Amino acid sequence: MDINKIFQLQDLAVPLNRQGFARELQWCHHAIELALDSHVFLANDPEILAYRKNLRDSDIKEFKFMNVVVNLAYDSMGTLISALRLLEYGVFGDAWALIRVAFESTCYSEYFTLNKEKVPDFIKIGEGVKNDLSTNVLQMLNKSNLKVSNIIDFLQKHDKENRRTFYARLCNMGVHALPLRVSPRISVTEKEFRAYLSIEHPYLRQCIADLAATAKYTLGIPFEAWPDLMQKEPTLVIRYKALEEEYKHIFQVALQSTSEEVNS
Repeated sequence: MDINKIFQLQDLAVPLNRQGFARELQWCHHAIELALDSHVFLANDPEILAYRKNLRDSDIKEFKFMNVVVNLAYDSMGTLISALRLLEYGVFGDAWALIRVAFESTCYSEYFTLNKEKVPDFIKIGEGVKNDLSTNVLQMLNKSNLKVSNIIDFLQKHDKENRRTFYARLCNMGVHALPLRVSPRISVTEKEFRAYLSIEHPYLRQCIADLAATAKYTLGIPFEAWPDLMQKEPTLVIRYKALEEEYKHIFQVALQSTSEEVNS
């Protein structure tokens, strides 16, 4: 089969998936747009720029802390944009892998917000990777007690949300070789091929819900880390609170229906 034909079929899948998951995808779009607007605000508001320049000159540790937290959250948003695009094509397996990466970046950003003293260790690991891209990052994170599982355990105790189970699903569905994908078959019908392209696939709803949950964590970082700074732009705060309310109504239903679809 011509690979360009597959690309064309993926392009055709986008409007179908947008129609089938209209509310969920619209929320994801709005969440990522708000996160980007928040980061543009933090990077360009004259008073905040003056504040950050003063930090750089007067309190370098606080300056580095703020940059690490902001940049991790910003990196997460960039990854979620790519994941969202894949989801609209219906490529949920690869999207899940990117969501896992975004979730890890978000968790580190949240963790450092609560544990400023660990930021220098993280920066030191980054300097090691800069000098040698083959550096064993996992080993270095372990030595600094910054292993992702430790970070997730800490945050779960802090906010009482089941992050372990959430992270396990991201790893199972997007990172590891998945036994769900190896059922024996003799031939592939057109319906199965459409499912391979993930048009209205039942797992697609779960993947969108997982992207939304990660975006919700990431979206909240500036508002929770620097509430006074974000209050300078009240429209952003209003949008943030509105999205929090919408999330409760949209994704509780999405998760319930996904469970029913997958088990049917």
